[in-house]
Amino acid sequence: MHKKMSPEEVTSLLLEQSTDEVLREYVEQLNEPVRRLLEDQLIVEKKLNEINRYLPPVPKFTSPQARPSSGNNRRRFKQAPGVFLAAAAAVVLAMLTLPFGRETSDPNRSAEIAATARADLPPLHRAVAEGDMKTVTRLLQRSELLTATDQRGRTALMTAALEDRPAMMKLLIGKGLPLNEVDDAGRTALVLAAQLGNKRCLEVLLAAKADVNREDMRGFTALAYARKNHYDGCVALLQQFGAR
Repeated sequence: MHKKMSPEEVTSLLLEQSTDEVLREYVEQLNEPVRRLLEDQLIVEKKLNEINRYLPPVPKFTSPQARPSSGNNRRRFKQAPGVFLAAAAAVVLAMLTLPFGRETSDPNRSAEIAATARADLPPLHRAVAEGDMKTVTRLLQRSELLTATDQRGRTALMTAALEDRPAMMKLLIGKGLPLNEVDDAGRTALVLAAQLGNKRCLEVLLAAKADVNREDMRGFTALAYARKNHYDGCVALLQQFGAR
């Protein structure tokens, strides 16, 4: 049985196998929306069940005598294109109806997906993501939570950068959370904010003297991501603080 891979492992494998730099960049950009899509387990399982209805059962052979003859094999091969086309059509239909990115057509479903994605976060990270200032203030009294990281090695400050929570960032920085801590991909909160174009978070981090030229594991800086994603306001702001 194959080991079930997490979204992070799938993305890492794709990046390792991709030699074309443009392809690698697209895979990296899809990392976050793909993670959110896969974390919606209820929808994924439902669509997989729908796909399975179009697939023929796999025959089980208990002895050599039970195996089909070569004539049967030829007949099965002739029938195979139709079966595979039906399966492929089902896969495409399922993927087109899955939610992609942060939003879906149903606001209630969007909220459900967001809640599912945040369910596995540590308590402080989850409160930061939800903008729950009261809970964050309470949790910050527990020193062990200040150094906690999520499954990607991200601190609560990085969660604030991803969720565009500048007020949370000020509170966390005031409590001593490190500015230049890196996640499993070597990205600081500043790099993550630049990658998503969260200018208000960039302003907070730059004012607090975050390292503006820190590179991630791929050699990209905050300025490089801002330029690549055409966040002109972020580019100008980073350059004012010495980004190169």
